[in-house]
Amino acid sequence: MEHFRVPKDLLEHDIIKNDLAFKLFLKIIGNACYKGAYNLKGINITRGQWLRSRRKLQEDLQRYTGTEKNKLVKPSPQEIVIATQYLINNDFVITQIIKNKIGRITY
Repeated sequence: MEHFRVPKDLLEHDIIKNDLAFKLFLKIIGNACYKGAYNLKGINITRGQWLRSRRKLQEDLQRYTGTEKNKLVKPSPQEIVIATQYLINNDFVITQIIKNKIGRITY
């Protein structure tokens, strides 16, 4: 199991109050490329980048509801967009739009 460090002052930031944005941020920094660059289906992924679809993020960020402890709930695509926008607006992540033969991809 690999580890990564998180700055201590992050614990005093407002992101802690936004569960989904905080989980998304940790997921991004935990999975970002920290080794050499690699190619994923014709897209060059370099240091500090991570490519993930919203559908896959929904699966990654599913959580148990407060009332039913046995039921996992996926966040809606709109919730993913709002959490991502929160991270962008607060300078936690930078997005880049690339275009390839598949179509428009944002990461």
